[in-house]
Parts: sequence; C-alpha cells; structure tokens
Amino acid sequence: MASEVQPPLSSQDADTARYEQYRALSISAVSSLVLGVLSILAMYEWVLAVIPLLGIVVGVISLAKIRRYEGELTGTRLAKIGITLSALFLVTGWTWMGVEYAIEVPEGFQRVTFRELQPHHKTPKNLPPEAIALDGQQVFVKGYVLPGIQRDGLTEFILVPDLGTCCFGGQPKITDMIYVKLKSDQTVGFSYYQQKFAGTFRVLRGRTAEKVGSVIYHLDAEYVK
Repeated sequence: MASEVQPPLSSQDADTARYEQYRALSISAVSSLVLGVLSILAMYEWVLAVIPLLGIVVGVISLAKIRRYEGELTGTRLAKIGITLSALFLVTGWTWMGVEYAIEVPEGFQRVTFRELQPHHKTPKNLPPEAIALDGQQVFVKGYVLPGIQRDGLTEFILVPDLGTCCFGGQPKITDMIYVKLKSDQTVGFSYYQQKFAGTFRVLRGRTAEKVGSVIYHLDAEYVK
C-alpha cells in the first residue's frame, strides 16, 4: 500500500515554520522551570521557600517578556509549568511544615530556640535570665550538628543554630553552641538538614560569655529525630 503523500507546505505555512524556528527560547522561562523543579526543597526547610517564590516571580516576568517580544521569544509553556510547580510546592511545603511544627514537640517538653539563649543587647556579657531559668528543664530544640573529624555514629557533639556556623567555616558564638550528649545507644551523623533533640537542659551558672572557655549550654538528650 502506497504511503500517503503529504501536500507541500504553502508559502505562508513555510514562512510561519521558518519564523517559529528562529524565535529564541526565553532564558527566564527555562529558569522558571528549573526553579519549579527545585521548589520541592521547600518541603524540608522554611528558609528554602525562597526558591518557589523566586520561581513564581521569574515565571511571571518571563511571561510578560514573551508577550512583549512575541515575535522574538518563545517558552510560554515552560514558564507556566515553572509557575505551577513553584506554587504547588510552596503551598504544599508550608502546609506540611506547619503541621509538623504543631506536633513535633514531644509530650512533657517545651520548645526552645537559640534566639532565647542569646544575651540581651543591654547586657551582652551576661547570660539571659530566660536561659538560666531553663536549667534542669525538659526542652526540645532544633539545630545543625557541627561537623568534626568524625561525621557518623556520634554520641556527643556541638549543636549550632544555622548552616553558616555549621558548614561554611563560621566561628559560632559561645551562646550559639549546645553540647549534646545522647543517652542509651542513640547516634547521629552530620547532615545539611536540621535535626531535633529533646532532653534535660543544663546551664553553667555564674559565668559570662567572655569568661567561659567551654560550652555553656548542655543537653542530655533522650529524644532524637
């Protein structure tokens, strides 16, 4: 059976095909798509919500630019996919982390942040009363394991508040460190993700941030996640 012969393109269709071929793909549309895919990271850290937000902004700018230079640019579909993915992961991520935040503190423990452990600006050399009041209390805290020579199977380590002091050579302040000792047979390893600990909090009293040569805050942790 003879194959069906396609009719030749009309002059107008041929011109349209050549026109489409020479339109440039919008770089911002591609960037929006890439950011949309990377937006899945927003489900793991609040701060990473900047990725889908950026993906949406770049996508909207891309669509506006393509409409403005319709004869020169293409990529509308890529930009729309990028915006959709960014919006989806932004809403899903915030919802997921919101629910997790509401239920993550074990019963019998109180949430503590590194911000509460910092000296007051009026008395920068003294430990804050709020931190001293936590001595002997059951607390829940989140942070990053400060990397050392050993990175896996850790039972004792320093916990710091952010990736800057954890992973990029920053020197943490004395009040930005918690010496954690795990109970029983629990161990942790270095990670770029925030980890959660709960246990008995202890403070070395009568010392100031400048005078202390060791870590002020200690945590005998019985819960790790």
